[in-house]
Amino acid sequence: VFERNEKLTQELKAKNRQLQDEVAEHKKTARELRAGGLIFKERYQQKIAPIREKAPAYVAYDQGLIALKKGNLDKAAELADKALEVEPEEGKFYGLQGDILAARHNYQQALEAYDRGIYQPGEFFELYLQRGLVRKKLGRTGEAEIDFQKSLELLPTAVAYNELGRLALAENKSQKAKEYFRQAAASQSRAGKEALSSLIRLDLPDNPEKYIRLRAETNDRNIIEEINVENTTPLPVKNIVITASYTRPDGSSGRKRLEYPLELAAGRTVKLKTSLPAASLLLQVTSAQLN
Repeated sequence: VFERNEKLTQELKAKNRQLQDEVAEHKKTARELRAGGLIFKERYQQKIAPIREKAPAYVAYDQGLIALKKGNLDKAAELADKALEVEPEEGKFYGLQGDILAARHNYQQALEAYDRGIYQPGEFFELYLQRGLVRKKLGRTGEAEIDFQKSLELLPTAVAYNELGRLALAENKSQKAKEYFRQAAASQSRAGKEALSSLIRLDLPDNPEKYIRLRAETNDRNIIEEINVENTTPLPVKNIVITASYTRPDGSSGRKRLEYPLELAAGRTVKLKTSLPAASLLLQVTSAQLN
């Protein structure tokens, strides 16, 4: 036992000496760092110097986007050129050039600008998205679809989903188009609203009950006096047909067809007068048409 304790004591002493040496070394390093702190400041300035040199390019790019949005294409083009003079390896700057050329309907030149931007380091969804739009205008729909898909991999957008829906619809792929439009319609953007309208036009004829809401109003004699018919879509609907299935007081089954042939505006409700028994009533929208 004594030998074991002696051995443990020696190990602890050795460990303590090691710790003391490490503390002394750390103190020495701290003194050196305090004495030479300016060296690291200079090194930091050297590291950020390239960023400072390129900063004017990004300022010009931001100003170019503003000019493009305002429709000042000449000013936007001047700023895009200025940005590329400072930093010719920034893909977004070529994208701005492409947007300007596309706005001028110079689609082939715009395509070349987007190509140059995509070949630069880094990947930007908007370059693929914008190139896809230009390729679509040039009739190169297969390549456009590839660009839209690539843009979605980088960042899902309503524009890309909506464009893919349009391409699918043009190929009579209705189910695929619905899926794309449904994805796009989740956005409240302009493209999202367009996609929602396209989705409704495709889907409502097959599933009118999803878009026309019914609510029955019953009196104290358990008779349905009115049926509220609501158009929940952002589009006008007409020729709404409703089938009412019910049970008569004598226990027999009945069915009645109700129609509203007039146009029902988006978001509006109309009341249909009836005198149907409420017992086991089942209301179903069987058909409706869009204007």
